[in-house]
Amino acid sequence: MKVARLVCGFCFSAAAFAASPTHPLEVLGVPLGASAEKLHQVIPQIKCYGATCSFDPIDAAIAQCGPMSSNPGVLDCYAQAGSEYAFGPARGAKYTAYLKDGRVGEFRVTFPIASADEVVSALKEQYGPPSDDREFEAQNRLGLKFHNRAVAWRRADGEITVQRRSIDVDTGLATFAAAWYSSGTADDQEIAGKSDPTPQ
Repeated sequence: MKVARLVCGFCFSAAAFAASPTHPLEVLGVPLGASAEKLHQVIPQIKCYGATCSFDPIDAAIAQCGPMSSNPGVLDCYAQAGSEYAFGPARGAKYTAYLKDGRVGEFRVTFPIASADEVVSALKEQYGPPSDDREFEAQNRLGLKFHNRAVAWRRADGEITVQRRSIDVDTGLATFAAAWYSSGTADDQEIAGKSDPTPQ
């Protein structure tokens, strides 16, 4: 059943973690390094433009349930779709996957900040204690200050970072990046910089 697979892809028991200390970095059951075909198989409604693929669960809800209405059956259908594609405890999440050579190299997930601490707790259950957990004061472009938190899990095969506020003051961000993708992206940026004829 799809719901069970997606939920278990984010949350699991302590016994399972002990048996598999190198749990794969994955989002909605799609591990980093998976093929574009696997990505579409697990998330049929995901839309790709070049190497960038995006998915808003509302698209899946519309496809499954039809237009939103006050009909109880439709409302229940939307609620089920929201649970099915939730990011751990966070509903209302939106997903972006970045491909390189036909494989998923990075996921970025935005979610309401109200779920930020719950997201971190769920990731701790899945991946263990983070490598870094900082709380600090940040300031936006208008000069307004607000409390923020940044948490990171660093492994040989990749990294997870979670920011309570990132896109804007109401939106958190989780990034799952494979080591080979981050390394390749950095190399591409370095090559582009060296080949830029613009005087410095």
